[in-house]
Amino acid sequence: LLLQDKKYLYLHGYSLPCYTKIYNTMKIAILFLLLVLFSSCKGSSEKNFFNGDLKEISFDKELFLDSKRMDVDSIGIVKAEDFHSYLLLIKYRSTSFLSLYSYPNLEFIGEYFHKGEGPKDFLSFNIIKKEYPYLWIQDYRTKQLKKVNVEKGFDRGNIEIEKVYNYQNIEDPFNLFYINDTCLIIKNFNQKKGLHYLRFNPQIGKIMSEEISLYNKPVDYNLMNKISTLADNIHPDGTKIVTVTGAFDQIDILDLTDLSKSFSVSTSSKRTSYEQILTEKDDDLKTYYFSIPVCNKEKIFVLYESIDDTQIHVIDWEGNPIIRLHLQRNIRDFSIDFERKLLYGTEDVSENIYVYDIHDIV
Repeated sequence: LLLQDKKYLYLHGYSLPCYTKIYNTMKIAILFLLLVLFSSCKGSSEKNFFNGDLKEISFDKELFLDSKRMDVDSIGIVKAEDFHSYLLLIKYRSTSFLSLYSYPNLEFIGEYFHKGEGPKDFLSFNIIKKEYPYLWIQDYRTKQLKKVNVEKGFDRGNIEIEKVYNYQNIEDPFNLFYINDTCLIIKNFNQKKGLHYLRFNPQIGKIMSEEISLYNKPVDYNLMNKISTLADNIHPDGTKIVTVTGAFDQIDILDLTDLSKSFSVSTSSKRTSYEQILTEKDDDLKTYYFSIPVCNKEKIFVLYESIDDTQIHVIDWEGNPIIRLHLQRNIRDFSIDFERKLLYGTEDVSENIYVYDIHDIV
C-alpha cells in the first residue's frame, strides 16, 4: 500500500456518564488498532523506494549454462558487444575506448574511438544504441551524443562522426537514450528532486516535459554512493524503462506513458530501508542486481549476484518470471546478440570474454 497525499484519521466519540470506563477502554483499544494499522501501512509503503507497486517473484525454470572463452585480447576489457559483422570490445585502460574484431573469425581490425580533446576524440564513452550502420556514442564529460557511421569509417581505419547532439545546458546528467532527432530521454540528478528522467529536444536545446521521478523520495549523494548501481535500459519503442539500483535488490519498470502502471519485482522477501542501507556495511549487502539490463521487445535480462553464484534473471515487461540462468562464472558485465542468440560475459579479475549459447531462451 502506498500512502499518497496527506490523509488524517479522526476519532469522534460521545460518551454517556454511566459508560465512561467502557468508552475509555474501547477508545484506547480503537486507538491501538489504528496505530497498528497505520504502522502496517507505513511499513508497506517503505517496502518499495521506486514509484510503483512491488511484487515478489520466483522462478520455476532454471538453467545452468556452459561457456566458451573467446580468443581475443582481454586486457582492460569492460564488455563485448556484437554489431553486424563486428565484435566490439569496450575498454577503459587504454589509449582508445574500443578494439574491433571481425565476426565470427575474430580477426583483429584495429583500435577506435581514441581518448583526447580533438574533433574526433572522446573523453568518455558509452554505446547507447546500435542500428547498423550507425552507433550512437554518449560522451559523458563533453555532454554530447555522437552519431557514427561505421560504413564510412571502420574500413579506412578511422571513424566518421555524422552528427553531434549537444545537451550542455543539462546539469549533472547521467546516461541518456536516443529516441529520435528531436527527443533524448536523459537521466538527471538533483539534490532536491533526486533521480528523475526528462525529455530533451537537442534541436532547440530545451527540456520538453516535467521531470519523471524515479523514487518516492529524493536520493542524496550518500545514498547514491551506497546503492552504487544506477543502471537502466529502454524498451525498443521508447515507452518503458527498466532500471536496477544495486542494494535495493529489485528490478524497477517505469512506464513513461502512464506512471501509475509502473512497478517493481524482487526475488527477495526482505526489503531494506533507506536508513538500513546507509548504516549497513557493503559486505552485508550479499545479494543485489547490477550491470546494465539487456532487453528486447519481449524480455529483460538482468545480472544478479547471489550468495552462491552469478545469475541472470529473465522476466518479461509485465514483470512475469521466465527463467533463471546460472552462469557458473564470476561475470561482472554482459551483452546479448539477439540475432545470433549468444550471450557475452566479461569475467571479473581475468577480464576474459566468455560466450554462452542461449538459443533455447531467446
